[in-house]
Amino acid sequence: MSSEPTCPSSANRSSRVVLAAVLCLFFCNSGGSVVANAGFCMGQVFKTADRTAAVARTRGSKTAVEVTAVRNLDDEKWLERLEIEIKNISAKPIYHIVILIVFPDTVSPHLGIVLMYGRRDLMREGVFATADETAIKPGENHAFKIPKRDREGLEYRLAAGIVSESEVKKIIIAVDDLSFGDGTGFNYSGHLPFSHR
Repeated sequence: MSSEPTCPSSANRSSRVVLAAVLCLFFCNSGGSVVANAGFCMGQVFKTADRTAAVARTRGSKTAVEVTAVRNLDDEKWLERLEIEIKNISAKPIYHIVILIVFPDTVSPHLGIVLMYGRRDLMREGVFATADETAIKPGENHAFKIPKRDREGLEYRLAAGIVSESEVKKIIIAVDDLSFGDGTGFNYSGHLPFSHR
């Protein structure tokens, strides 16, 4: 189902997807393959008969999290059943992470979906994880699913012909914001480490 690395809702979400595309193009390492029209430098690729999901290589995805599985891409109800599993490969617990799903074949700005774990406030200076917050511990996995609102929104666009089925055959998965809950992490599509300590 996978190969070795080959080196839509609101304006805020749309801007994050566009920003991710621009930054991934800017930070793409030499020797990587770039998906046309999206500007993402690709790592691991998951393929089925109908769909391809490629993982964008970012600093965050190299040192903090790894996409270990993309499930149900070929399912008839793939939007409902799609699972993206990540593993914390860092030495710290992850309290907040944003994963972007981008459809590069849609008309620019590219259609995207934001998957989020934990509190977004943890990306702000002076905000730290509390004792009652649950982290993805080092070595642990977490599976993301498309939120119902986003799934139904895309299903409506497909049914209405606003988006064609062929436009959602290619998927890009990118690590966006990530916080270790201690004032450190990655932002701007996982490329720029930050420290608020």
